[in-house]
Amino acid sequence: MKSFARLIAAIALATGAMNGQAIADAASPLHLEAAATVDLLDNTQGGLRTGAWAMSNLDLTAAWTGGNGWEGFAYVLANHHGGFSERYVGDVQVVSNIDAPPGVRLMEAWARYTTADERFVTTAGIVNLNAIFDTQPIGGVFLNSSAGIGADYAQSGPSIFPVTGFAIVEEWRVTDAIRLRAGLFDGVAGDPQHGSVFTSLQMNAEEGSHAVVEAEFLFDRGFAKAGTWSYSVQGDRLDGSGSADRTGTYGQLGLYLTRENEDDEQGLSAWVRAGSASGDVHDLSGYIGGGLTYTGPLPGRNGDVVGLAVYRAQFSEAWQALNPQAADAETTWEVTWQAPVGSRLVIQPDLQYIQNPGGLGAKDAVVAGVRLRMTFGG
Repeated sequence: MKSFARLIAAIALATGAMNGQAIADAASPLHLEAAATVDLLDNTQGGLRTGAWAMSNLDLTAAWTGGNGWEGFAYVLANHHGGFSERYVGDVQVVSNIDAPPGVRLMEAWARYTTADERFVTTAGIVNLNAIFDTQPIGGVFLNSSAGIGADYAQSGPSIFPVTGFAIVEEWRVTDAIRLRAGLFDGVAGDPQHGSVFTSLQMNAEEGSHAVVEAEFLFDRGFAKAGTWSYSVQGDRLDGSGSADRTGTYGQLGLYLTRENEDDEQGLSAWVRAGSASGDVHDLSGYIGGGLTYTGPLPGRNGDVVGLAVYRAQFSEAWQALNPQAADAETTWEVTWQAPVGSRLVIQPDLQYIQNPGGLGAKDAVVAGVRLRMTFGG
């Protein structure tokens, strides 16, 4: 609780100027915002060991909108007391999407140009891949990391939370309904050996590059996405027999089942995502997950979101050959309720049941927790 109090005090100092600027000049092209997220989690049974844990995440962002199609964005991320899954659960999918090694990092710093007809968008700089590719607008309400980018893709080490790297991304809005995206990223995001440093960026032939392509189709009650990714540098085979390509594919389908029009945010939504990765070099060869959310479940609580989701990460045959007594998959079930309190605070009770955490014989785990999120500025 002392760490939580210090975090809130720091945010108050950092954002006082933001609020003052917003009042003085509401039309300013510079938009500053801060958000603090605190997860209080308790592994009540199973996993590696039982016990409670608290961790926090502070986001400081600055968004600039200029003229002639230009805009910019900077994002500093501070993580404190991460490591819950590693210490208590042992799951590969990670119970909390703010769980990360402690440190203050430069998460994003990019410039973007949109053509006058809004058909082409170019983004260059330090980019969070998951803010553009494999995004999940419906599943994003859940705490588990697999509700964001799939575990099949995340395991490869792309430029995502909490360590990112250089990239250039091009989007072509073919029509109002069809969008094509292509990104070229540094092959190694940041410095994985020193992930707590503010920034560590380098590009060389040894690290290579990472390419991803995605197509998205928007329709009245949902969206469909399909993507493929690869690294220019091969990875070591798990069986030690040399190297092999590091590649994968994914697809998503999202449905707004009860939406009356495109602006309606109330009612029932559903999504499903599936993906694969080269099993010769990765621990996971496949993933499938999805769930349901309902916005506005109670009269007078239009901003509340309740949800049920399930995520299944498939261990590769090469990994299972090295661990013959292990399970073939890890499956997590999650139930959550996101409840705004006023305009700045969100309280979110959460419950997760993890079957075969880590696949290596740990008993099924039950994690109960609550997320607190406060926003400032804006």
